[in-house]
Parts: sequence; structure tokens; C-alpha cells
Amino acid sequence: MLTTHRILPLLRVYGHRLCAALLLLAAFLPYLHAAEWTYTVRPGDNLWEISERYLKGTEFWPRLQEHNGVTNPLTLQPGTRLRIPVEWMKSEPSPAKVIRVNGTVELITAEGETRPLKAGMALASGDTIRTGSNSSASVEFADGSRMLIATQTSVVFDTVGAFQGTGVVDTSLRLQRGRVDNQVRPQESNSRYRITTPAAVAAVRGTAFRVNHDTDRATTFSEVSEGGIRVSAAGVTREVGAGFGTATEEGKPPLEPRALPLPPNVLDLPKRIAEGPVNLTWPPVRNAVAYRVQVSTQIDFSTLIRDELIVEPRLQWQTLTPNTYILRLRVVDAIGLEGLNAEHTFTVHERPQSPTPRSPADGATLNEQQVWLAWSRPGNIASYHLQVARDPVFTKDL
Repeated sequence: MLTTHRILPLLRVYGHRLCAALLLLAAFLPYLHAAEWTYTVRPGDNLWEISERYLKGTEFWPRLQEHNGVTNPLTLQPGTRLRIPVEWMKSEPSPAKVIRVNGTVELITAEGETRPLKAGMALASGDTIRTGSNSSASVEFADGSRMLIATQTSVVFDTVGAFQGTGVVDTSLRLQRGRVDNQVRPQESNSRYRITTPAAVAAVRGTAFRVNHDTDRATTFSEVSEGGIRVSAAGVTREVGAGFGTATEEGKPPLEPRALPLPPNVLDLPKRIAEGPVNLTWPPVRNAVAYRVQVSTQIDFSTLIRDELIVEPRLQWQTLTPNTYILRLRVVDAIGLEGLNAEHTFTVHERPQSPTPRSPADGATLNEQQVWLAWSRPGNIASYHLQVARDPVFTKDL
């Protein structure tokens, strides 16, 4: 049962943002406990010392006493478990780390300095990442959670820290525009991972989800592939589970959750392609208004070499360098929600070099009945395809 004393701390944290919208991960009770840290009392502990050690000030000890129903704050039974709202706790820096960068990506530091973002950089509270066209960056937080920042996206790292002495990570991000793909580790320690957009606040714990804020439409789209979120706005709350999504327009209630579109069929796409122009075509999906195309050379999609919306079920390149690529496709429906992923791995291999004829010489006349043909062997060639004709355009075979 959801009791009043568990809901009030959440209202104090997020109440001032509910005028836009509120996304909270939690369909059930374990998600509600994400706003609290549990401390096990040690011999000699008292509420004043615990407040001094872990909380923002000793003035919190009466609130801690009331919150846990402690009779005597000076004498605590060892082994007692105290519930502490994380909003009361001290925070200390715990930088995030840039894992991969592709294309043109900028770091704007908290001090206002702009520099190119590079892998290995540490990100502190107040930093901003901006990705350019067809560019991306991947960031890992102290608890192992990861965020893929897609093309044309701006995200501010408002808080990148941890609660002092607890191992509880506190991550608060502000998505100004664009899209982020999140893989949040299940948090036994009640770490927090929050994303704010102009239309919503997402507080998540142990889930895989995408957030896209479309500034032109003033709408935030949320799609869940694992776990669940609770979307609240304008006095209306929706439970959104895995495989579902919703859209929240600024100042309006979230739409009724709807099933995400199923992935396109990629079974017939080629697995090996010769170097040169690349054309990939898949069967059109009924009611699809567009397709999201993402291509990476990393199996975990920590960088994107292509990220765009296309209308036709066809993808083309003039050339792709030899490598192994992973294609990720999803359908975009009529309201703008992106569906479940289809993935296809393919390899672009070098086109073999043509051998050079050695004998007989070009234009030579031979009188022998038995003719030997010889040519060079470029590279590691396993076999050859030989054709002989009576005319230069090969219309008259022998």
C-alpha cells in the first residue's frame, strides 16, 4: 500500500515541476523506495551523529526521528534499519566519463568554455554536451549506467554526483532538445537517475528507455523497452510498461499509452556486401510514417555513424569502407513514437583487384592448338571466374 509518509517526500522534490509534466519510473512499490536510502544502525550510533555524517545538516535529526518513528534518538538498537530520503543527504562530485565520440560534438563546461568532446574526458555538474549533424556521444556514469546522445542533441549535466559515504549515485540531466537512449542499471543502492525536459521529468531506476524532446512540437516522447515508467501531467497519471510509449505535450495530460510499433522485417537483408555503393531495402510496414535508421560499428551502439529519419524503406550509401556494421531500424507511427528495434549485422568487404593478363599478349596470333593463359595473382585470391568469347563485347561465347 502507498502510504502518505512515502509520497510526501516525492511531492516535495518534484512538486514545483508538475506544471509541465512528471515522469516517474515505478509501477510498483520498489520504485517508490528509489527516493530513499536505507541505513543499518551500528553500535554507538545516534540520530545526531548520523545526520552529521550523511545529511545536509544536524538540523535534520528531528525529521529523521519522525520519519522512522524513533522513540529515543540517543539510543538506537544496532541492526535497526533507518529510511533516509535522499533529498536530505549530502552530495559530492562523482564525474561521468565519455566513452566514445563520433563526428562533431562540443563540450561546454560549467565555466562557459567550449571545446571538442573527446573520449576519456570527465564530465562534472554544470557541463553541457551538444552533438552536431550525424554525430553522437556515449557517456557512462559512476554506477555503470550509460547514455547514448544522438545527433542534433543538447543535454546539460545538472548533477553528476554521489551521496557522501553511501555509494548512492545522484544523476540529474536536462535534455534541452534531441534524443537520448538510456541503459540504467538496476539499483540495489537506490541510486537516482533523472532526466528533465521542457515537458517532463523522468526519474528512473533499472530500465531501458528513450526520451525525445521535439522543440518544434513542444512535445516529449517516451518509449520503454525494459522496465516501466509512470507519466503524470495536468493531474493525469499513466502507467507505461515495456513495449509501450506515450507523448506529453507541454501543459497537457500524457496520451493514453499505446503499443510501440513492431520492428521491420530485416531477415532478407544481405550479410555480406562488396565495397562500393550500398543499397538496403526491407518490406514496407503498414501505417509507418517514417523509419528511424541508426548504424554503428559498435555492438553496444556506443557511437552512431548514421542516425536519421527516412520515409521510404530503403537505405543507400555511395560507399562504405570495409568493416562490420550493425543496422538498427524502427518504425515511427502517426503521433511520432518510435517502435521496437530490429537489428541486422552486415559486413562490407574489399572488392578483389582485377588480375593483369600476362600471356598471350594482347592482339597476339597463336598457331598452337593448345593455348595457355596466364595472369597475375593480386592478393589472397581463392579462385577465378574465367570467360572467353569470340568478340570484345562478349556476345559470342566459345
